[in-house]
Amino acid sequence: MKNKLNHLSIGKILLLVSVLIITVSLLVSNLITFWRFSDTSNEMVEETSSEITSQILLNYNNYTDNVIDIAHFLELEILLNTEQDQMDTLEAIFQNAETVDSNVLSISLFSKAGDAVVSTIDPPYLNDSIAGDAWFNRTFEEANMFHFTPPSIDVLDTNSTKRVIHMTKTVNFYDDDALKSGALTMALSMDNFESMAHGANLGEHGHIVFIDEHGEVVYATNDCNDDTCESAEYANAMNETSGRTTIEDVDMFVSNNTLNHTRWQMVTFFDESPTRAIQQTVLITVMVVLSLSILFASLLSWAASRRITKPLNKLKEHMLTFEENTFLEPLTIEGQQEVVVLSETFNKMSEEIKRLVDRVYREQRAKRKNQFIALQNQINPHFLYNTLDSILYLSEQQKNDDVKQMVASLSKFFRLSISTESGVVALSEELKHVESYLAIQRIRYQNTFEYTINCDASLKTFNVLKLSLQPLVENAINHGIDPDTSNNQINIHIYKDNTFLYASVTNSGYGLSPAQIKDIMAMIAKDIETPGKIGLANVYQRLKLHFGVSSDIIIESEMDQTTTITLKMPLKGND
Repeated sequence: MKNKLNHLSIGKILLLVSVLIITVSLLVSNLITFWRFSDTSNEMVEETSSEITSQILLNYNNYTDNVIDIAHFLELEILLNTEQDQMDTLEAIFQNAETVDSNVLSISLFSKAGDAVVSTIDPPYLNDSIAGDAWFNRTFEEANMFHFTPPSIDVLDTNSTKRVIHMTKTVNFYDDDALKSGALTMALSMDNFESMAHGANLGEHGHIVFIDEHGEVVYATNDCNDDTCESAEYANAMNETSGRTTIEDVDMFVSNNTLNHTRWQMVTFFDESPTRAIQQTVLITVMVVLSLSILFASLLSWAASRRITKPLNKLKEHMLTFEENTFLEPLTIEGQQEVVVLSETFNKMSEEIKRLVDRVYREQRAKRKNQFIALQNQINPHFLYNTLDSILYLSEQQKNDDVKQMVASLSKFFRLSISTESGVVALSEELKHVESYLAIQRIRYQNTFEYTINCDASLKTFNVLKLSLQPLVENAINHGIDPDTSNNQINIHIYKDNTFLYASVTNSGYGLSPAQIKDIMAMIAKDIETPGKIGLANVYQRLKLHFGVSSDIIIESEMDQTTTITLKMPLKGND
């Protein structure tokens, strides 16, 4: 590790140490901030859930307390009125009690044998066969307690289809001056019960589950219908009044409370997913801010270290430039005196060889220019020879029209080839040149191929390399045309995107394998001069010389189908 540090520059060591210190400081501070935010948001969830749960519990306790108060009142009235045999008065009291609390649907007094003593239910619809029901018998087994049954269709009123909760309690009443034990029953409406449960603001996936003393689900606002659902299982396993869990992949804060007088557990599940989403967003924000802070700190550290090491680096880079034998300018450095002396000494040495470097530079520029001109002016003599030979053959065959057309196309071809000294021409001129070439070759190949040129008029003003498309078409004819058939196709397509202009030539034929394409690309990438021949390597080298490294040649092929060669030229600077 020490050896690696020794190989680092002063600037890099300063930058590394500064960034490391800043990164650790920012990381620790941001992690502490996020931890405190998460802890605070979790506490807020607990407080909000606790407040909502307390309000829900208060509503339900009021619901049951009102019922219990009515039951206590009726218990005294039952004893008093049955002793005086005032059954009509007792029934009237029952009916008045119904109006006191809208949750009470019916009130009945049954003997231990299950016979109705007094009831607000119309006699024809009163169920008098409840003595065998478990909920009725449990009333006497656990006397002096209030019992609440799970919601069900009203079993006392045969004319009712409403779901109700039956509240029962043992009471004493007189029958023929004999004190007996009976059951006071009240059918409670589920409307307010359900509206309070569904009206609770527990979040999108929040819900409430009511569980009796045996762990059975009494009622739930979600699809939890029995004790095997996730919510019920967690509620039955809870050892504390609150906790956190995940129900159906949703984070929940859970509170467990007991409803007054019922022995039911009200378990509320508060949806924490919005808080988790906020925490996730804050975490991402913290990480982005941390990254940007580190980046900003790194830039400041880099700027500071660069200010210190800039004179040394400038001298170092200048020496490396000199080592690479490139053209040099006198070096001016402001900074430490020692570095200034070194730079002045180096400038004296540089001046001594400046003339030699300048001369070599001029020679290289001239050579580069001549190389480009030579590449541009290469014309395949075989093409001229074959064309003249074809003209001679057509002349001997008395095909004067073909001879005339071929000579005109050849004349136009060479006129366009030497029409300008510039290395670039308008696309419209290059397409005319290619059409002349294609006209000649169609006559030579006795019209065994057809060609199309697809180019939008707006593209024809763009500049392209002179003699750049003709070699591609020549390649397509030489390697893609089958002289024995007449359905050969050559398609030229000019198009562009936001960055590049593309000129593609597609021919039918045997196609190229990926290995062949790889070999061709390797060949044209090498700066190999082939005198007297315009080929892909020629075009490739001229592309790179004129348009730079972003230009390219792309070869695509489907075996026994088509081969496409595309010139890729940057739009920037194309004027």
